Amino acid sequence: MIPPRRHQQNEANVDSWLMTYADMITLLLCFFIIFVAISKPLEEEFTKITEGMTKKFGGTVDLSTPFQGIVRSLQAVVETHQVLKDVSVEKTETGIEMEISSEAFFKPNSAELDKDKLPMLLDMAGVIRS
Repeated sequence: MIPPRRHQQNEANVDSWLMTYADMITLLLCFFIIFVAISKPLEEEFTKITEGMTKKFGGTVDLSTPFQGIVRSLQAVVETHQVLKDVSVEKTETGIEMEISSEAFFKPNSAELDKDKLPMLLDMAGVIRS
């Protein structure tokens, strides 16, 4: 008896459609990235989002300088605790930069925090948290 013929499939071209599909998905991804990159946000939509965030999280948001209020509050804490020489707070292009002197906040030759400076650090943390 002759064995039945088995259908042999050409393994080389089984997934040939996959390259076309991958190219199409890549082109769509590039299209949407460019589309989002060149789109301009609508001012009223941006205002609605800002108002929603303000209602949800509280406080007011100044759109021109969002970090300016935090910087002023941090500088007020520094002035209140009279550590102007040891702490500097500045607004940069990307956010807020704080420089804290380790000599003023740690005991000499130790990693232990000076307990007298803890209230000032807690006040600064409260400002940042709010």
